[in-house]
Amino acid sequence: MDGQDTTRDASRTQQTDRRANQLARMLVGYGVGPGSTVVTALRSIEDTRLAQSAVVRAGAHSVAVDPGLPGWRISAVVADARADLGITLGAFLTPLPPSVRWLELDDPGLQREAAVQPAEPLTENDRIQHPWLPAQARELTDERVRRSPEQASPAPR
Repeated sequence: MDGQDTTRDASRTQQTDRRANQLARMLVGYGVGPGSTVVTALRSIEDTRLAQSAVVRAGAHSVAVDPGLPGWRISAVVADARADLGITLGAFLTPLPPSVRWLELDDPGLQREAAVQPAEPLTENDRIQHPWLPAQARELTDERVRRSPEQASPAPR
């Protein structure tokens, strides 16, 4: 491997990293976060890596399903996973169950929406700012996140 290949690989990794952060921010905006499950129905390694990385960065669980499986099998996997959302490509939508909202990575509207998201890594605070998370839970979590070990109260003796 020469220097150009290494530079190209590093650039590709950084680009995927930025895109995963942007997609993760979109997922958080859709209510995905800790305790959520997102199904990915993709075939290429690059698309799968992007989607699963974004899901994990959003704090959710990722369940992969082969979009080539029969529709009844995909529906069973989605139901068993209790998926909140799905990520796929437009070409794979036909056998996918309508019980889950599917985001299409190749949709120009989704790509535009993702492109305006900040590319910086998400913080814990980014992940907990969900509209579905009660304000009291956000306050408790904010307090826990902000408290450093030095600020924690001493253990009782």
